[in-house]
Amino acid sequence: MKNKTKLLIKIVKKASKLAQSDFFVKDKDNGGDLVTSVDFAVEDFLIKKLKLLYPGYEIISEESNPDQKIRKNCFVIDPIDGTINFANGLPFWSIQCASIKNWEIDSAVIFMPQLNRLYYADETGAYLNGKKINVKIVPIKNCLFDMKIDENNLISRIKYKNNLRKFGAASIRQAFLASGEIHGVVQYKDLNLWDFLPGKYILEKAGAQFYEIDKYDVISASNEFLEELKTIIKK
Repeated sequence: MKNKTKLLIKIVKKASKLAQSDFFVKDKDNGGDLVTSVDFAVEDFLIKKLKLLYPGYEIISEESNPDQKIRKNCFVIDPIDGTINFANGLPFWSIQCASIKNWEIDSAVIFMPQLNRLYYADETGAYLNGKKINVKIVPIKNCLFDMKIDENNLISRIKYKNNLRKFGAASIRQAFLASGEIHGVVQYKDLNLWDFLPGKYILEKAGAQFYEIDKYDVISASNEFLEELKTIIKK
């Protein structure tokens, strides 16, 4: 494990302690999105620690610096991905961070405190709680998938509709795909950097297959299931 990855893990784990305190919730916009005091507290903690350790790096973060442009050297952080889950007591949320050096991602961390799951990746591969992970290939009829959207009756075109799971957070569905609990993801391409970047890197290191079509990202554990998902989108 790279030293930078170790530092990111240490910082993210310390930040997660802030999620144990009482918090307030407010509407972020008119679309039902929420933000909590924990989002701000965790983000502030991460920014201060990262700036101290890497003063030459810029930081892109959801609440205080939502600049969508990747810099040559920067960190992309999401203090709470899955805020609605978090605010309602569901365990499907995470703190996540990706490091970019010389325009390339070199480390990523997704920590799910309530599930005790620490995902991370660097040049050595992708890991869950210290064990190397890879996507899991299963027969297509047994494939589980997370599809964020249901426009144009996309879900109705799935042959195995009972295999749909919806976790409510990009980091969760991407991490579960990386470690083999699910086997495919369909999501909009216009997600914010902090929503998908750490998970995308972990998925790349875990051997996932990627395909972009129209306004969707399709990610799969196997070429067979990828083709099935592509067919659904193209209809």
